[in-house]
Formats: sequence, C-alpha cells, structure tokens
Amino acid sequence: MTPNSLTDPHFARITPIVGRHLRRMKAAVVGLPLAEPLVKYLAASGVGHWALLDPTGQQTEQLRAYLLAQHGPALSLDLVACDRPEQLAASQPDLLISAGMLKTSLSLAREHRLPALLIAPPTLAHPCQAIAYFPGDKPPPLLDDAPGQLDAWGWITAAPLCASLGRAILLRQTDLYRPDLADMWQKGLRVLEIGPSDDPLNVRQPGPAPQSPATERTFRTPPGRRGRLLIAGLGSLGSIAATHLARHAAGFILADPDRVDAYNPVRQAYPLAQIGYSKATALKETLLALGADEVTALNLALTDEGEVSALLKRHQVTAALVVTGTAADFAIARALRRLDIPHLVGRCYPRARYWEAILVDGQRGPGLEAIRGFTTTGPAPPPTPEQIAAYSDAGALEAEPATLIESGWAATWLARLAAQILAPPALRERWFLDLLAAQQTCLVGGGAVQPTVAGPAYAISAPGQIRAWGRHNVRQSHPAKNAPAEIGSLAKAPPR
Repeated sequence: MTPNSLTDPHFARITPIVGRHLRRMKAAVVGLPLAEPLVKYLAASGVGHWALLDPTGQQTEQLRAYLLAQHGPALSLDLVACDRPEQLAASQPDLLISAGMLKTSLSLAREHRLPALLIAPPTLAHPCQAIAYFPGDKPPPLLDDAPGQLDAWGWITAAPLCASLGRAILLRQTDLYRPDLADMWQKGLRVLEIGPSDDPLNVRQPGPAPQSPATERTFRTPPGRRGRLLIAGLGSLGSIAATHLARHAAGFILADPDRVDAYNPVRQAYPLAQIGYSKATALKETLLALGADEVTALNLALTDEGEVSALLKRHQVTAALVVTGTAADFAIARALRRLDIPHLVGRCYPRARYWEAILVDGQRGPGLEAIRGFTTTGPAPPPTPEQIAAYSDAGALEAEPATLIESGWAATWLARLAAQILAPPALRERWFLDLLAAQQTCLVGGGAVQPTVAGPAYAISAPGQIRAWGRHNVRQSHPAKNAPAEIGSLAKAPPR
C-alpha cells in the first residue's frame, strides 16, 4: 500500500464520500485569485491534478505551498501554470472551472467539448450564479465578468457550494454521482443562484423571467474588529470558522482539550506540521499569521457552568461560537445566557449532509435549551451507513465521513453568523435582524436534497438552501422548565 493511496490516514475518513475516482481526474481553472478556494475545497476531496491560468505563476506557487503543507504526498499534487486559455484545453482536463472570463471560458469549453462550471461570484447587486455546462448544451446567458463590487461574505459562503457542484460534475458518471443534481441536470436545469443579498439563506433556479437584482444600497455590516469572541471547540467547524473571522474580532479566546491528529488536516485548519500540537495553540499561531490582533489559547474542555461563567468574566467575552459537538454545549450556553452574551451554537448532522446553527441574542429570544431537541424541523433523512453500523454487528467508523466541502460550508456560515452577533444591533444586517425579530433562530442548512416519504429532508428543496425555524415549531411536549419566562408567543409564520 503506497502513501498516496486514499486508504492512507490522511484521506481515510472521507473515502466513503469521494472514493478513488477523483484521484485520476484533472481540473483546469480560470479566474485566480478568486477561484482559489475552489481549488482548496476540491483538493481536500482528493483532486490533485490541476492546470491553472496564471501567466505570472505567482498564484500557482502560493497554492502549491498551501496544498503541500495541508496534504503532503497523500495528494500526489500535479499543479501547472498556463499562460493562455488554449494551454488549459491542451492539458485535457475533465472539468473547466471559471470564476471570471466567463465568455472566454464558455468558448473554450464549447470548442474543446469540455464540461464546465461557470461561476459569476456574488456582488452587492447580484447573487452568485453557478452554471453547469455539458458538451452539446445550448450556450447559457452569462452575467458580465465584473458587474459590481464583490460581496465578500456572499462568496465565502457560496464557494463550498460551487465546489460541491464541480465535484458532482467530476463524479456524475461514477457510482458516487449526486442523484439530486443528476435529476436537475436531466431536466435541463443548469443554473443555481446562491444567496441573493436580501435573502442570503436561499438558493433558487432562475425562471425564464429575469430576476430583479438587489440594490447595491442594501446595508452591509461595515468591516471592523469588534468584541472578544470565545470559540469553544476547534474541530472541523470551529477551526475553519476562526480563519474566516481572523479580522472580525478584536480578540479571540480559543478553548479545546484535544491535539491535532493525522486525520485533521484534510478538513480542519491545521497543516501537517501541526500534527501533535494542542489545537488551541496551533490555531492561535494560524490566526496570528492571518492578522488577528489578540489570541488566548486554552488547552481545556469547558464543561462546568460555574467555571465557564468565571472564564467569560475574566476574559471579558462579548460573543461566543460554541461548537464542541458534545453535551457541554448546554453548560456553556447557560453561562453565556446568564451573562447576557450573544452566542451561536452549531453542529453538523451525520456525514455533514446537514448542519444546524442556533442563534441566542443574549437574554432576548429563546435559549439553546428551549430549541435544541424540541424543534420540529421537517422529516429526517435516512440513516447513514455509519449510523446503521453503530446499531448492528458491523461496527462503526471512528468518525462520520465528511469532506471540507460539507463541513466547510457549515463553518463558513457559522463564521458569517458569528460576525453578525459580534456587531451591535445598529450594525447588523436586515436579514439577520429579521430572524431575531421573528424568533426564527434555529437554522438548518442542507448541501444536497434528500427525498423522504414525507418530502425533502428538513424541507431543504434545493441544494444549498437554509431553513429558519422558530418557537412556533417547538413540539407541544416541550418541557415548560426549558422555556424562558420572558418569551411571549410567536406569530404562526412559516419557516423561511
């Protein structure tokens, strides 16, 4: 067995999702540096053969250094820079990815009969538009390459979804194809619009009539470092979210008792060189390198409510992201609520097919204990093979398989939501204020559509959609002791 095999520990836990097919495939990329996250997401799924349009070669070398540090020889990296688009076609890629020069890229795909993923990144006026193109398709209408100012958070949260589309194109003729996307493409539906600025939780398939773009005057929370953010749990969610928040908090308090192991770099923020380090110390180094001002690393588990309260006071915490993945979430959330500190509690469901984020605005609105486990969020999907094995003689894997695409999408959204709770109410964006006002504070996002006999799981009817659920979705059997006394009844509004 060679160290480049997907059975190597580095990729072992994602093998059930990506298989071995991606190891043989090559992707060509137009649109660096904007397309850089797509390369990183797909490389974390095992795609190691790349041709990049990069006349200077500078972006290619930066990516090479990152990918080798993150994945080492397990990726079998083959990365070349090309001077002209024609050289990309000559490299015989299995997929052309474009995040710019869309008309040039479409012409290249048509001439050389290449499948393509054409992406117009989101701006302050237009949502992200991702178009799957297959040889023989009628040429799709394209947005201008530069229609406006980039919506930074919109692109951060759209990029992993775009990467998932690219991976699905590469796997469409294998046993790991995506049934929901295959059905959509079979119907001739090629375009997804991800996260319009006035409703960033939504994904839609544009109809024949043009959609009305959002105005560029839509308020955005201005950039800036605000507050002191506690991140409890530094795994697939906490570590990746932290990297996106490096310049959004004035200070960080990082808490996790674990060390970086050989399985972590493939979908967490730790390079191979940090294996064996405590996660808190390792992530502190990373955040400081990304420009964070002040970082405190705590190599401990937060489990005792009283100790958490003392820690919050000692470090003057003003907001928190709680992603321990354990029952400790409740003790931490109780301490935060008692001290009126806004916080966000997140987790992924099995295989990271779906994720959950519960918003708690200090002592306003419902708390974690009033929501988690008591909210009816639509039909659940079938169990994963790992869940089935856990209750049979087959045994279970050490961890649910997921790639950086799945858990990374959840992490980017947790970071985006954390940036909002760091901001004072006057600087929060309208969509976020609307969620709090309607007390629709339980968000469930799904990267794919999973049918059940009662309808799509968690009411996710389009890949990448996020549903917002509220107190009116709480089951009648909800224990009264878990309902905060200050909460009144909710209007019977449907979930977003």
